[in-house]
Amino acid sequence: MGRNFNHFLFRLTLLSLAILVSYGVFFNFFLRQFVISIFPWLLVYFILITALSHYWLTKSEIVSNSSFINKYIIITTLRLLLNLLFIIVYLLLVKINIVSFVISFLILYLIYAVFELLTVLSSINKKKDKNLGN
Repeated sequence: MGRNFNHFLFRLTLLSLAILVSYGVFFNFFLRQFVISIFPWLLVYFILITALSHYWLTKSEIVSNSSFINKYIIITTLRLLLNLLFIIVYLLLVKINIVSFVISFLILYLIYAVFELLTVLSSINKKKDKNLGN
């Protein structure tokens, strides 16, 4: 794995730790009735999904903008379908704290989606700057 991916994993880990600490402090002190026991596993799920999708998106050289956009749309669609499947399975199997679960899931989805998008855009801009510099 490349240096850029290791840097991405480091930042992903820091983000996840910040989320875990924030969740622990906020929900344990202010909204104890909404704490869900699956939350740490949700973090693991989102860490894995985000890392895999970022790896697949950045592992090969993108020949053109359209091929990158196509790849990004395919990966995002697959992630969205996998997330929907995860939610449906959870709701069918576990029938407690459904509202807390869905809200937590959506918040984590937004946080990790924005994080990955910003990271990918930053990577693209660095590649453009590097190519313009040559």
